[in-house]
Amino acid sequence: MKVTYSSKKEYILNSEEGTFLGSLKFEKWSSSKAQMTTQFGEFYDFLPKGFWGTSIVVSKGDSDIAELKMNWKGQIVIDMLETEQKTDYLTKSHNIWKSQYALVDPTGTELLIITPDYKWTQGHYDFKIDVNPHFTEQIDETLVLIAVYSVLYYLMMQAAAAAS
Repeated sequence: MKVTYSSKKEYILNSEEGTFLGSLKFEKWSSSKAQMTTQFGEFYDFLPKGFWGTSIVVSKGDSDIAELKMNWKGQIVIDMLETEQKTDYLTKSHNIWKSQYALVDPTGTELLIITPDYKWTQGHYDFKIDVNPHFTEQIDETLVLIAVYSVLYYLMMQAAAAAS
């Protein structure tokens, strides 16, 4: 899978064959507010929650489906609220140079490896996504896009910390 940036603050998720799987569109360039669209025409909103906006809620209509929070280790915890069993995924650095990120399930298994590719001349990221072959049926485009959002959120926080 790959995620490419379009010219309108939008990231498009495509399969290796080029099939549209979904998109993430941000309200503003530096905003944490975004809307996710799946290949089936479902819409989800990413909205900051709390006084300082320290967590992000993913909602579909009136119901919250996930909450994203950064923990003290610099990882993003993805709490899937709609599942019967509480499922927490982690988005964390995959290597020491923080050039790749992994989506990890509650058992510690890496489901995805997300590799950002910064386009210096255009000033944005594209992403390469490698799915663990043992878990291809467990991964859906919603989870992949939430993981990509969490990596973008992490990179935005890193840039803000470096700027201050």
